[in-house]
Amino acid sequence: MMLAVFLAALDNTIIATAGPSIQRALLLNAGMYAWLTTAYLITSTVFVPLYGKLSDEIGRKPVLLTGIAIFLLGSIGCGLSQNVSALIAMRAVQGVGAAALFTTAFALIADLYPPGERARMTGLIGATFGLSSVLGPLAGGIITQTFGWRWNFWINVPLACLALIFITAFMPRWTHRPFAPRRPFDTWGAAALLLGSIPLLIALAQGRPRLEPGQAGFLWLSWPTFALVLLSILGTIAFIRMEQRAPNPLLNIAFFRSPLFSKATLAAFLVGMVFLGPMIFLPLYLVNVVGLSAMTAGATIIPLSLGIVAGTVITGQLLHRFQRPKSLMLATLGLMLTALTILGFTLTVHTGVLDITLKMVFLGLSLGPAIPLYTLTAQQAAPAEETGAATAVVTFARQLGNVCGVALLGSIFASTVGINLQHTKTTVLNSLPASTRSEFSTYTDQTTQTELNIQRIREDVLSKIDERGRVITKAIMDNDPASVAIVLNDPRTPQVLREPLSGGGIVHWVRERHRHKQQQLQNALVGGEPSAIRRLLSADDTPFEVREALLIGTPSQRRALAERLLKDGPNNEANEIFSTQRTRLDGAMYGLNAARSQVRQALDVFEVGLKEALTLALRNVFQAGLIVALLALLVTLTLPGTKRQTQLARVARGELLQPPQPSNDITPVRSHKRLLTAEEDGVKRRRKKRLRGSTKGIAD
Repeated sequence: MMLAVFLAALDNTIIATAGPSIQRALLLNAGMYAWLTTAYLITSTVFVPLYGKLSDEIGRKPVLLTGIAIFLLGSIGCGLSQNVSALIAMRAVQGVGAAALFTTAFALIADLYPPGERARMTGLIGATFGLSSVLGPLAGGIITQTFGWRWNFWINVPLACLALIFITAFMPRWTHRPFAPRRPFDTWGAAALLLGSIPLLIALAQGRPRLEPGQAGFLWLSWPTFALVLLSILGTIAFIRMEQRAPNPLLNIAFFRSPLFSKATLAAFLVGMVFLGPMIFLPLYLVNVVGLSAMTAGATIIPLSLGIVAGTVITGQLLHRFQRPKSLMLATLGLMLTALTILGFTLTVHTGVLDITLKMVFLGLSLGPAIPLYTLTAQQAAPAEETGAATAVVTFARQLGNVCGVALLGSIFASTVGINLQHTKTTVLNSLPASTRSEFSTYTDQTTQTELNIQRIREDVLSKIDERGRVITKAIMDNDPASVAIVLNDPRTPQVLREPLSGGGIVHWVRERHRHKQQQLQNALVGGEPSAIRRLLSADDTPFEVREALLIGTPSQRRALAERLLKDGPNNEANEIFSTQRTRLDGAMYGLNAARSQVRQALDVFEVGLKEALTLALRNVFQAGLIVALLALLVTLTLPGTKRQTQLARVARGELLQPPQPSNDITPVRSHKRLLTAEEDGVKRRRKKRLRGSTKGIAD
């Protein structure tokens, strides 16, 4: 079971580092890149309630084996994919299988372990999720670099086969309703649930506060978003109406009549909104502000994941020992509020690696317990025969919270960066000369649409200036047609360079001028044309000896000079071509080098503004998470006492003969354990009695 959960959780993070290689190999455009993760995320979320109900009806083992088989099929399909459409479709198939693993694991704990042991085992499952977030990106990078991106999917095959063998051999096939007739599955309810959830998840995953050229998705305030949300609302309304009438509903609406279940589910949703934000946005800060490499940032984020693992395991042990889930929830949320407050108000551009590492560990210790505590609380409020459905609801709520949180926090991050970055650009542009503003604006606008790393922005901008210099050189010295077209189409090209290039290139332009001047010299020196003489005398580039011959020379001297100039014409033409090329090139390079120096200084100022924008955006993300965590704390404060609510639920189901009397919260741990043991013995005796009655009825 642990291997199956690790398998599904790992595949959600291992793809992150393999994404660029997949993009290059399959020529994946920017519009489809996000669907590598979105397809898996959507299907692994929406199918959770379906598997939860199926596991209650036919047992956990068949559902778990089916989920692993579907996940294995999707992994093989991903490894064999030769185009983008096939890969995205197989990622969706992987998500369909992973949904069974996510929900069945927590339900199995409720089946196999008594209430006192569930906390510890649920903590181990939560630790598995945290461990996958540590190993996923690291393993993905190593596998992709060593064997290729396809092995990120092939590696699932032996692991899935091993899980299938162990589950088939050692896991008992057990169900809460062994002799009851099979009830019809709520097919229409399942269809309505998919209709209500898939459009919403697509809108949340693809919605953007603003769209840059080439970026995938659509704006929040656009007709696709409105259409998807409307479709989701209609599907949700249809699902609720169907569940109220269905003889065997996919989701028992009566669950939500229990304050314990409904509030635990709402709190799980809110905590889920906070859970993924730090893991997604902290690496951006580490790379772009602190200045770490991508690999070092991945290693630096490990303390956050280890804190999640440690927090999950410690909470499970404490809950197993003291049986105070609400107290642990409040303590965990108090720790989370403290960590988010520290990160949201003390993070600066100059925060060091050690400082941020300690803060991440602190945050991880509070995020870890968010996985098991609310699931256990909701399980206690649900009938034993519907544990799978109840677990699926909480898991679905938490994963839906993940998607909503990423969408909300991502919008806050993007809008904050965009606003502050635009203000920084305006400040920098105002400090530059008018001639250089176009250089800086053109290059930075193209680069910052997809890149926030100042070092890469600097390299990209300066390399584009160098590339422009190479294009100008080829246009002037080699008369390269493509380079000439680029230079002429560039509005920044000065007229002194545009004129000779538009005249067929420097060589052709100089030759035409030289031929025209030779003709003028012949007309003036030999023919004595007054108009030609006036033009030569008024021109600044007419040689002194020509001026002297035109003014005081005899006709024979003029003819001799004309013959000599005609003889020296080719050499003079070549010298003039080379001189013109060097003059035009030196002028262009002088202006370009001056612009390069000014852009470099502007980038230094821009770097400070970019880091401040990213830091402010990340602080806003943590502050928004702080508000959501505060709401989760308020909901948790209103949770009824789990011990008494569980006993009342057992009375309602006939598992206890009389309602429990109100008791204080200082019941000794040992007497509480004896009470649970007596209750469990009574339940076992009543089940055996019902089983003998059912067997006798069958025999008759």
